[in-house]
Amino acid sequence: MYSDAMQWYRSGGVIFNDNNADGQKQSGESVGVPGITVRAFDVNGNVYLATSDLNGAYAFSGANGNAIPTNAYPVRVEFTNFPNWAFSNSGPSNSTNSSSVQFLSSPSCSVNCGAVNPINYSQSNPKVISNIYTNNDPLVSGGSSGANMALISHDYTNNTDYNYTNLANASVVGSVWAKAWNKFKKKMFVSAFLKRHCGFGPLGIGGIYQVDMVNPNSPVVSNFIDVTTLGINLGQSTFPANNAGRGMNGDKWSPNTDHAAFAGVGKYGIGVWIYQMMGIPYFS
Repeated sequence: MYSDAMQWYRSGGVIFNDNNADGQKQSGESVGVPGITVRAFDVNGNVYLATSDLNGAYAFSGANGNAIPTNAYPVRVEFTNFPNWAFSNSGPSNSTNSSSVQFLSSPSCSVNCGAVNPINYSQSNPKVISNIYTNNDPLVSGGSSGANMALISHDYTNNTDYNYTNLANASVVGSVWAKAWNKFKKKMFVSAFLKRHCGFGPLGIGGIYQVDMVNPNSPVVSNFIDVTTLGINLGQSTFPANNAGRGMNGDKWSPNTDHAAFAGVGKYGIGVWIYQMMGIPYFS
């Protein structure tokens, strides 16, 4: 980021969101932290001041009027004034950590500092939850549609077809899309999704299902709530009451027309309710 401007920047860097809390800036950690105060103390006791900009970048430069003379090195660099949500990371690994106090023997354009927000912490290989959609009605007892997987988890770095964990079959959740994660209780919530040719789960058009992942190798899936029972209008009064009403059967290989969903996508379901709450226009 700074190599092209070394003729202007004697020393500088960026204060970044250290998402994995390892004290080192990786390519995916591109969000900077503005307003951080950076002080440099040279061998003669002089103090140089800089502040990070909207991108988290700062510099001690001639252009800024705070350049550090080359013969004033080594210097000590201190980062302060972190926002309440963050703390500077001293890092668990080695001397390359981007901590809040660093020492420079010569000018450098990579004097970075990691800011850690515990809420945003991400391990290096987190689990990813993915949907799988199955043709026809998953609620038909003994049908092949319901026996198909509908929700799986796998490692972020997984690049194989079979290294995954089945969280729920289609008979348990049906067609789902939106997800919300409660990191404190290790529970995920997934909501019903209107998709042509794919039937809803047991809770219908307003279904939200809970996936308890306290033990990720043995998840427990249960019905959480049908939001239509709360009086929320998802358009259910003018949409077929069940998957059979959409012309579906239990055979995943059998074709269906599903005229109701063809005309109803974008007009029915939980997504439309969210749009209504936010005051966003939608097609009707």
